[in-house]
Amino acid sequence: VALFHSRAERAAAKTREVDQKDMMDALKANNIEAYREMLLRRAPAGADELDVSERAEALEGFLTQTERYVQTISEKVAAVKMQQQVAEAASRAAEALAARGDATVEEIESEGRRAAEAKA
Repeated sequence: VALFHSRAERAAAKTREVDQKDMMDALKANNIEAYREMLLRRAPAGADELDVSERAEALEGFLTQTERYVQTISEKVAAVKMQQQVAEAASRAAEALAARGDATVEEIESEGRRAAEAKA
């Protein structure tokens, strides 16, 4: 009897692991509908379908908000990278002109601004 229960528990644990992996794969693929279906199937035996559905909707809302947040952060990171590239291009252009030795401060500043505008 103990051996039977041990095997049954291992089989149940393996099934839970596979289910969790499938759910994570659905989330990674942004397949909210598949994730929701898996969530509904995993509901406890006595759970009301409405409760499970409400939880799924709440989770879906959370995932949507998280996705928007990640998108906003990605856009901000891209903007900062672009600003950094613009500043570096302006600096390189100004340094190149200054290295010639015959440029005025105004010409160097102007070249830096021109390079920044061209990069932007």
